[in-house]
Amino acid sequence: MMKRSKCMNVPEIRFKEFCDYYSDVLLEKCLSVSNKKNNKLEYKKEDALSVSDEFGVVNQIEHLGRSYTGNNISTYKILNKWQIVYTKSPLKLKPFGIIKVNNVSSK
Repeated sequence: MMKRSKCMNVPEIRFKEFCDYYSDVLLEKCLSVSNKKNNKLEYKKEDALSVSDEFGVVNQIEHLGRSYTGNNISTYKILNKWQIVYTKSPLKLKPFGIIKVNNVSSK
């Protein structure tokens, strides 16, 4: 972890092109929720993704051995490569959920 100077919003070491103070920014100010859905059925059940704390974004069938999608996948949201995904977690160790970057392609 990087040491910080006496002023807590300026690190001791930094890239020269960054000269402003750090500021706290809510995640909702940096990201937006994608509402693009699979209306045109571009993706099939075999393309469904899941979020694994250990492995990140994974194909459901490859990772879990089967698809857990419902019958109507037209309402499922589309997750494009490099988008960030958040999911609630059933794990007590992750009470705030799991956040991962999608580095796989469904197709």
